[in-house]
Amino acid sequence: LLYLILTAVLNYFLAQIMISPEEIAENMKKSGDYIPEMKPGKETKKLLDHVVFKTSMISSLSFAILSGIPLLVQYALKVQSPLFMMPLNFMILISIELTLIEEIKTRFITEQYKDFL
Repeated sequence: LLYLILTAVLNYFLAQIMISPEEIAENMKKSGDYIPEMKPGKETKKLLDHVVFKTSMISSLSFAILSGIPLLVQYALKVQSPLFMMPLNFMILISIELTLIEEIKTRFITEQYKDFL
């Protein structure tokens, strides 16, 4: 149970750190972008806070459920097997791969625009 709670809490806080609504709202304001029917600045930040909160809560709960089901089955069957940790390992590997892919894409894009800067 503690493992599931820690998984959900860490997932939520990592989402809050990685997706900074304050920074996004400030960047939108500086570049002249806006969300229709929203004032740039505080209102945009408030909306982004709300969206990030909802999506990170859904993500953290689903992550905890998906990683917790195999552990609960293992506990109910009273069987010790490393196979029950496989879903969690796959989720961790996939999230790391997605982060690496995004980083590589960002590097390629900055290399393309390096001549302009």
